[in-house]
Amino acid sequence: MQNTGKIGVQFNKIEKILKEVRLFSERNYFPSVIENNLSEIRKLNYVGIWKYYISNSHFNFQLVDNSLFSFKLDLSKPSFSFLGCPYDCLTYKDFLRENDFSFEEVGESFCSDYENYLDSCHLLVFPNTIRYDYDLTSYNEGIHPISHLHIGYNNQIRIGIKFKLDPFAFFCFILRQIYPNEWAMIISNPKFENDIEIYKERINQIEAIFYKRKDKYELYLE
Repeated sequence: MQNTGKIGVQFNKIEKILKEVRLFSERNYFPSVIENNLSEIRKLNYVGIWKYYISNSHFNFQLVDNSLFSFKLDLSKPSFSFLGCPYDCLTYKDFLRENDFSFEEVGESFCSDYENYLDSCHLLVFPNTIRYDYDLTSYNEGIHPISHLHIGYNNQIRIGIKFKLDPFAFFCFILRQIYPNEWAMIISNPKFENDIEIYKERINQIEAIFYKRKDKYELYLE
């Protein structure tokens, strides 16, 4: 579904910033719904998951380094993911250009050739992957924060956050942590500095009933 309203405004800001710092490759207005294939995806390793997101268009933004932003916008259980590319490789569009084609000409008809190309690329040892979840149904005092970050793949890391992030807040977090040089450019740019300065003021804190005594035993981000 094409993004409208508040989320659409945030996505437009994300696109403008990515273009400003030359990280933008593609915006996907109609990402696929991943919930239909969760059992299949859970069997995959990280490379397989990244390939799945690419080949099934399950992303909102693709960056020039082939990393992906994927925003699940379920109001009761939002989940935002950054998947760093596991390969040192060309993007699909650049791959087409290298072979004298354009995306406008051939679309996704060369995806199988692109996957063969990826298999010949150098595999990165530690690709960055970060996911944010707001999970009302799984909240467990002192064990499972309602609002949390997963850092890395296939582990039990859940870093509690006292705020309920939105897509723009998650994007700013990723830009600062993964692309610090580009972050420095943006916070020094008058066109974007105001949005960056006030975005945290607009983030809602989690409700007090989801930050109980045992939750305070651990270090939450706040």
